[in-house]
Amino acid sequence: MKKIFFLPILLMFITSCEYLSFKKPTQVAIPKMDSIDYSKIDDFPVFPECDSIPSQDKQRICFQMEMSKYIYLTLSQLKINTKSAFNDTIIVKIVVDNLGKTKLSSIQKTANVTQNLPKLDSIISSGLQNLPTLQPAIKRGIPVSAEFSLPIIIKTD
Repeated sequence: MKKIFFLPILLMFITSCEYLSFKKPTQVAIPKMDSIDYSKIDDFPVFPECDSIPSQDKQRICFQMEMSKYIYLTLSQLKINTKSAFNDTIIVKIVVDNLGKTKLSSIQKTANVTQNLPKLDSIISSGLQNLPTLQPAIKRGIPVSAEFSLPIIIKTD
């Protein structure tokens, strides 16, 4: 009689045990990698002079103005002797890496600029090395490298 009484209690104890319950595995939310726009950044790189500006749009403008100022200072030290006057626009592509270091990626220029200013690439590149370390661009809270195009008008008399 005791065996029959203990058997239902033993079965009830075993079936209520957590170790025997079967749970469905939880699903982990995996973001779709194709839905991330890698061509855009959340925050532009920031010069130390622009750090106190709260608006992201104004920080972007400050970045462009400061970068233009540094390149202009570099080019203003250049003594240009040309046979004829010319007015041309070049496109300077600059990379700010994820550590905030700046380097020249490329320069799009006409044959006229190449002929009259053969050392332009090295002059701009050396000028960019004198830039202060920037706060890098941010994408989803992570520092990333970013490339920017900056048009520069070169005019000689």
